[in-house]
Amino acid sequence: MAQQEQAIRLRNVVNQGRFFELPFDTILFLIKAAYSHELETLKSAYSVKSTNPEPVPKTPSPSQILYRVDYDEINRTLTSIQSLFWIARKDYTSFVGVQAAETRLSVTSFEWMVALFENTIETSEDLYTLITSIIINDLGKSPSLATDYYTITHIDVAKDNHDVILYKAIRDCPHLVPSLQHLRPQQREDLTAGVKLAATLNFGQLAQAENVPASLTGLEAMRGRPHAFNMHFLEQTLDVAGAAGHVTHGYAA
Repeated sequence: MAQQEQAIRLRNVVNQGRFFELPFDTILFLIKAAYSHELETLKSAYSVKSTNPEPVPKTPSPSQILYRVDYDEINRTLTSIQSLFWIARKDYTSFVGVQAAETRLSVTSFEWMVALFENTIETSEDLYTLITSIIINDLGKSPSLATDYYTITHIDVAKDNHDVILYKAIRDCPHLVPSLQHLRPQQREDLTAGVKLAATLNFGQLAQAENVPASLTGLEAMRGRPHAFNMHFLEQTLDVAGAAGHVTHGYAA
């Protein structure tokens, strides 16, 4: 079945309010079908290996379930989706899993994340857009996206930051990210604004008060667009939750 038809199938599940009711393995296969091109791209994405030992999960990773082999960035991406499940279901125990006691996320912080989700995701369109945003977030880490962009534009972006590569691809060659075609115009505009912000604003530097003046210039595009900013902020929060998904997928590390 064509990716567009599968996207419609996933959208129907979201519209019917069933996304968080189905078993997660079922959702994984729905996502694999609806975002087949994007997940194929993520197979070749680079991944930074963790130097901190983590407990080895006893269950198959999302990538093993779908492809019978591990792809680091697919595991990180789909662990972000699973973290979204735990937040939506208010499942603190699953979210923190076996996090070390000294660094374990507090119940108060988890409740803040739940409130962020509930206050940001107002409609089924918002949820579908958030899922898409999570799936495409790390596409720029795959050399194939920069290669395809060069083939079309004859502009070499291979040395750019992965967020910049994704933004340029969406801006200049949106067909390279076909899932964007399945979003409503307003949601596509909001998602693109978030990708642009990621390409210009380093949240890590900002949190540590590094390079603040340069980082803050990226916020100008979000002026008067609080919902678009909150959507991007929620996606970034989930990206952090799934950041160790290539090492341990059983909880948000």
